[in-house]
Amino acid sequence: MPESEVNRPKRSAPDGGRFDLWTAAILTTAGLLSAWASFQGGIWGGLESEHFHRANAALTQRSELSIAAGQRELEQTGLFVAWMAAVAEGQDARARFIERQFSPPFDAEFKRWRSSLPDDLSQAASSAGRPGFVGLLSGPAATAAAEAKTETEAANRSGVIADRYDRWTVALAGALFLAGMATVVKRPAGQRMMIGLAALLTLASMVALTLLPLSFGS
Repeated sequence: MPESEVNRPKRSAPDGGRFDLWTAAILTTAGLLSAWASFQGGIWGGLESEHFHRANAALTQRSELSIAAGQRELEQTGLFVAWMAAVAEGQDARARFIERQFSPPFDAEFKRWRSSLPDDLSQAASSAGRPGFVGLLSGPAATAAAEAKTETEAANRSGVIADRYDRWTVALAGALFLAGMATVVKRPAGQRMMIGLAALLTLASMVALTLLPLSFGS
């Protein structure tokens, strides 16, 4: 062998060094992003459960308020029926006594309705209709229903965000898998293909995660 060839310095393998650098960079970046996506997905999933819990509590409260309001309406309607009977029978003292038994806000509604009638109810009572007792106590139940709707919408939004974080966590797991497999593939073309795909997945995940909303709990 010629002396020139013996003394010639061996060439390093720059491609191998760059491959190791790319692999380490992708594994590190994808790993950190995967941990962050998993962390955010867990938080948003917890917020989804919390909002659904509040929505269910508000629905339960709405049902209780609606039942209580219905019972009060029946009670006050019964008083009105008794008042109508007293008026029809000409029992003025009894009618006045019943008038004093109405509770707010039914009392105010009865007085408003009564003021629209003539003083002599002997002819008008049968055709004067009834005071608007229905729905007078529906406000709290309606408020609870609105709260339940708001919490349900918030739960659905949180669930969508949690699902997006979970999808990108899976994508980053794919990037980690490709980067890991690239280290055991013998052919350089296969290594470049796997590293390239892993890099694309990591980059796409990084961009997508920056566009998702952040949360650190309620």
